[in-house]
Amino acid sequence: MLARWLMENDFEPRLGKRFTLPGAAPGYRGWIECEVLALQAPLRMVWSWSMGDEEDGPARVIFELRSESGGTHLHVWHTGTSSAADGEMVQHGWPTEMVALAELLKAGTARSGVDLVNDKHPGSEGNT
Repeated sequence: MLARWLMENDFEPRLGKRFTLPGAAPGYRGWIECEVLALQAPLRMVWSWSMGDEEDGPARVIFELRSESGGTHLHVWHTGTSSAADGEMVQHGWPTEMVALAELLKAGTARSGVDLVNDKHPGSEGNT
């Protein structure tokens, strides 16, 4: 699911797992180095996030699912960006990614036999 939403990656939901998010954006090296710092499945996950230009160490991205108003809301915080360029990318990037996730989930619920929320397809029982 993460690859379909955000970008291709070698992520695994495992504490301490280091992974990369490749991609292209003006003014950065082309990949983001991440590590799973905290994991309380399925409600909370924290990643380190390094674009390679941080003076104060990597930023952090916190994902939390909360039950609100009869549904589930995803909250994302990206903290600790050290440059104005990174801050600008974060400020514009995550809102765009949230729209893309909403569209992906909406499309997934319309497909017969595909559960995008749990990333399962017919015949893939036990896979996430």
